[in-house]
Amino acid sequence: MLKYAIKKGCLFDMEFYAHKMNGIDKEKSQLLRNHLETVALQTSFFAGKFNQNKMGYVAGLLHDLGKYSTSFQNKFDDIYQNSEQSFMGAVASRKLYGKVGECVLSYSIASLNGKILDSEELHKKLETGVDDFDSYKRDFDNLIKQEELQKDLEGFIAQGSNNLGYSFSFLSRMIYSCLVDADFMDVSDYQRQLLGKEIDNEQYDSLSVLKTNLEKYVSNCGDKINKELLDECIKKSCFEKGAYSLSVQNYFNKIISSFLFGLNHAIKNNQDRIIYVIPYKSMIEQVGYFLKNIFGNKNVLEYHHEYLYEKKYDEKEVSKLFYETENFDKPIIIVDNFQFFKSLYSNVKTRCRKLHNIANSFIIADEPYMIPNEFLNPCVVCVEELITNYNVSSLFTTSGCCSFNYKMKKVMPLKVLLNERKYFNDFNVEIKNVDSSEELFLKIKKTKNSLIIANDYDTALDLYKKCGGERSNIYFISEYMIPKDRLRKINEIRCKLSDNIDGVRVFSTGLFDFGIDIKFDAVFREIIGMEQLIQNVLKCNNFDNFYVYDFSLDFSYYNYELKKEISKKVLLNNKNVLNINSINEYFEVLFGIGDINFDIGGVLKNFVLDFSAKESFNFNKVSNNFASKEDENIPLIISFDENCERLIQKLKSYDNSHYILRELQEYSVRLSKKDFNYLVENNKVENIDNIAYLLCDKSKYNNEIGLKIY
Repeated sequence: MLKYAIKKGCLFDMEFYAHKMNGIDKEKSQLLRNHLETVALQTSFFAGKFNQNKMGYVAGLLHDLGKYSTSFQNKFDDIYQNSEQSFMGAVASRKLYGKVGECVLSYSIASLNGKILDSEELHKKLETGVDDFDSYKRDFDNLIKQEELQKDLEGFIAQGSNNLGYSFSFLSRMIYSCLVDADFMDVSDYQRQLLGKEIDNEQYDSLSVLKTNLEKYVSNCGDKINKELLDECIKKSCFEKGAYSLSVQNYFNKIISSFLFGLNHAIKNNQDRIIYVIPYKSMIEQVGYFLKNIFGNKNVLEYHHEYLYEKKYDEKEVSKLFYETENFDKPIIIVDNFQFFKSLYSNVKTRCRKLHNIANSFIIADEPYMIPNEFLNPCVVCVEELITNYNVSSLFTTSGCCSFNYKMKKVMPLKVLLNERKYFNDFNVEIKNVDSSEELFLKIKKTKNSLIIANDYDTALDLYKKCGGERSNIYFISEYMIPKDRLRKINEIRCKLSDNIDGVRVFSTGLFDFGIDIKFDAVFREIIGMEQLIQNVLKCNNFDNFYVYDFSLDFSYYNYELKKEISKKVLLNNKNVLNINSINEYFEVLFGIGDINFDIGGVLKNFVLDFSAKESFNFNKVSNNFASKEDENIPLIISFDENCERLIQKLKSYDNSHYILRELQEYSVRLSKKDFNYLVENNKVENIDNIAYLLCDKSKYNNEIGLKIY
């Protein structure tokens, strides 16, 4: 336990205050020393998850040091317009802690009231001068010494890093996350207590309880479970923290074995949660539905998106401040790979708040080769950093084979849990081509049931309409459906196939590539990367009924086009046979192409540390590079039933809106800015105080095909 640095029982000529509320006497305002002490202890607790509790304590203690200035206290009634006090804390961190304060603490503290600052901007702000705030010395007893922080950092550096600049910038971001969360927890708790409101404290089951739940589920699965696979995973889960890989053809067995390994490993290593990183955000509700049935709703967070978009709240509204944002605070998190890494490289406050909860976790990275090529190196290096310095273990799982290891092994060593050839030697599929839409529909009609997958929405919808559209047993599944509706349709399809009903036809985009454990008599797939072809083959009851076509509408997404061409060439070289040899060849070609830039934004070059000069951390540039990869999607709520209407009304009243927004995720569709702005310009959207957006023209949504934008 850290010794408190706040003096006890001291009386001074004046009291220093941190926060107040409208209509409350100044004497009931929050005392500054109490706020600093509470935030310091909470930040220390968070940072202790990665062995930097002293660093966290100091950050919490110094973050509001500027409020000791007389100018701040004299203007206390108007302080909501003043955010410069954080810079005073950053100045103090540099004076008190030298290079440690300069390279880590100053970024975390100075950025508390906004985004993490770049080095150039931070240096300019800290050189402008600040008010005298020496009054803090009257409240402080004994600060943690500079030598103690340096000693902890020496151990941090000794862990090993190919890029110290990257490691120090990552630590700055993590301390910032701890501080942001601790600060707002304390302010919110203070305000709620004054108002007589209960403090939200959700209780979750332990990982041991969740492990028992999974074991009970497995015991009732019968022959569906590969017991040999599970036994092997349990046996190897006692290994030390690190990076592992697992390749299993069957999706059901893959997810069960990876969670069984992860829970056993996390319990042994005292890790806090399982973070399941999946290829597509459209999979989240399907995977969430499956995992909630095993572990219970309260223990699983489906991280769809964040509703808050940096609205500039003032502290008068602190009762709702940041409770609307998502935090990785449950024992099981489901998030798509782009949102996961986007948050880890973000400098935005709402995204960074959750990052400290990634430390001391077990990460399951499912089908990691689906990470866009141009961001692959930063993502892999990020996982390596988490494993090296933040008590994280990771399991890379594939339904193909471990060919992805060719790329991974250049960055970090992977322990292979199973011999891939043991499970893939019998995988040998001859792919049949379909040369025209006429031939496609003819073959579809001859099948008992079929799945038809296109690479883009327009092609899938066009094929669906040409096949008869909204007739019975013909389905269209797309990302423009709300998750609740899409899940309902998928369960309906599953039931009809289970009941052996003829004529079921499902048209979809890549939503059916991953995460849905449903099989069809025939599968028709537009040519795509071989990693996705593998997924589609495994959804076919009879490998002889797997077909590939290549006549869709124009589609030019870089990653798809590149992988399509490689798949064509590799299949041609292998007589149209999909097996372990052609899969390995595909990945060797994909990761061996010399002109592919696996760090297109130069992310890893934007964090430079030279102890003889000033550091250069470009947080904002890197954050923008990740944001520009995917047009910043905006969630649109679509009122679907009475429950949704009730949640919307509660949201408008700000009644516990943090949890309401979580519930509303299953009624939301994510739109590009272009599509969203079109609906706004045509008066189809209601703005709920910049927290969320509601579709006000219900005729734009169709239960069969989803949202009709144009």
